[in-house]
Formats: sequence, C-alpha cells, structure tokens
Amino acid sequence: MSGNIVVKRAPPVVWVRKSASVDELLSTYSDIVRADGSLVNGGSLEHVAADSGMQWKYLDAFSFNRDQLSPLMSTYGHLFIVYFSHSMYHAVVGYGFTDNGVLAMNPKGGGSLDEVKYDFLHEMARVNQKIFVGWPLKGSPFAIDHTVQRYLLGEWHVLIGGWSGYFGFDAPDKVYWRTFDQSVKHQGTWKRDGTKITWQFSDDAPGWVRTFSIEIGADNTIPDRVESSATTPQGTVSYFTMTRTND
Repeated sequence: MSGNIVVKRAPPVVWVRKSASVDELLSTYSDIVRADGSLVNGGSLEHVAADSGMQWKYLDAFSFNRDQLSPLMSTYGHLFIVYFSHSMYHAVVGYGFTDNGVLAMNPKGGGSLDEVKYDFLHEMARVNQKIFVGWPLKGSPFAIDHTVQRYLLGEWHVLIGGWSGYFGFDAPDKVYWRTFDQSVKHQGTWKRDGTKITWQFSDDAPGWVRTFSIEIGADNTIPDRVESSATTPQGTVSYFTMTRTND
C-alpha cells in the first residue's frame, strides 16, 4: 500500500483564569468534599492543587522550617500550607516568618495574620502528620503583564516588621494602605521617579513623612515580590516586603 499519511494534531489546551465563590467550589468538588466542606482524604488535596495550577511537596514537622520554606516564599511570594490542627487539617497561606514560626493568613480569622508555631507542629498529636506545602506553578499558561503601568495597579500584601496589611495603587497617581480587617483606605500619592516608584501617605505625621520606594527593572517590569525600605529626612526607618495579590 502507498499513500499519504495525514497527522492530525489535537488543538492546544486553552486555560481560563476564573474566580469562584465558596459555593461554586464546593459544587465543583462535590465528589471529594464532605458536607462540612472538608476533603474526604489526602489524595483529594492533590486533586484540587493540580486543578489550581500548583506544585507541591510534603514536609515532616521538623523539616517545616525557615531554611526549607524561605527559598520557596522568596520565589513565589506566598505558600499554600495545610497542616493537622486539633481534629482535622487546616489550610492557611504563608506570607512571612517570625523567630518561632510562619506568619500565615488565616481564613477563619477574617484574613488576619496568625503565627503557626513550629513548637505546635512538634506536639505529639501532630508531629507525625505530614505538612502540605504548595506554590504557583512556574511556566503557567496565564500570560501576565509585569510592566509598571499594568502590574503595579491593584493591591499588594505588605509586611513591615510585625505589621501586615495592604497597599493599593490606582491610576494615575493614587495609593492607599489598609489593614486586613479594616475597609478604611488611608490615602496617598505615588509617582515614577527615574528607575523607581515612590509614594507617601497623607496621614503620616509632619516631620516624619515616610517615602516608600521600589526599583523598576531595566525592562520596565515589577516582580511578584519586592523587598525595599522607607525613608524620612532622618534616614531609613523601616524595611518592607510587598507581594502581589491575585485580585
């Protein structure tokens, strides 16, 4: 026999970024979720993580420490962490560290940052329970524009010492800060200053007005996570970390 062989290629997979309510998520995963919203087993967690575009690994209680987590957090900005609490597994989002544990956003706490202490995970009830650590998949099919004019605008999660909250940037030059549990937006202004973005807030005390600044990349982009400082005429007064939220 002779003839031409026709090779048909499957169409590319099209990924769509979606936001879902809690009810929509429970409906989507109804086959692996109990009536109280908990997952039926550990394998179900990997199912949800894979659907969400995450990579992950498991750590034991003594490997769950700053040395292991800091490189991932520095690269990806935040980590999805699931650990055994008192009677079930509990999910939080880790954003930073203390001397004794991980600072994590606790959904049950209204979005406030709680400390997940290493000593708590070392207790007998949970020391042998694996801890799930997930992060966004690099090489995501979602095209994200990191240019200043696009990526700066929106909310960033911020850590300044023991304080945590949000900075929000609006066009053309407005900026605000707010706390997790406070809807009040404290206003200020931002501007582009050469290779930097700088901003100030109007409710800083006279004589102690802080100027926050971040560097712009040579290609006019901003990364997902930025570490920088705030200064006054007297010098540097604080260091801060900003991580882009997925709003």
